[in-house]
Order: sequence, then structure tokens, then C-alpha cells
Amino acid sequence: MNEPASAQSKFTNIHCQETSVTDMTASVLCTFVESASSTEGNPDTFWSISFHLSSNDGWLISSYGQG
Repeated sequence: MNEPASAQSKFTNIHCQETSVTDMTASVLCTFVESASSTEGNPDTFWSISFHLSSNDGWLISSYGQG
């Protein structure tokens, strides 16, 4: 069963900054304020996102999350 959009977390004050870059990889740290919601549990405050460069597809996400 799908929850209504009003039950989903809201994200505000989103800020992302590059934390490392090489010719083939990049990492970004995004901080934000996530509202509490009945569907998501405890709000997070940041995500790390890692990218790798694909010769065919450009920059692709290789991992993301609280790590």
C-alpha cells in the first residue's frame, strides 16, 4: 500500500559540497534537515555520495548513504 505524499519526509536546507575528486572518482557530502515522518523512522542529517566516471555514461553514482 502506498502512503500519501503527506506522510513522507520533507527535506530542507540542503547543502552539498565536494569532498574529493580524481580523474575517475568523486565524493560529495550533502547535509540537510529531514522532517520526522510516519514512514521513514528517525530523520537523517547527511548523506555521502560517491561517483565514478564511465566512458559511456558520464558520472554515475557508485554508492550513497550514511557512510
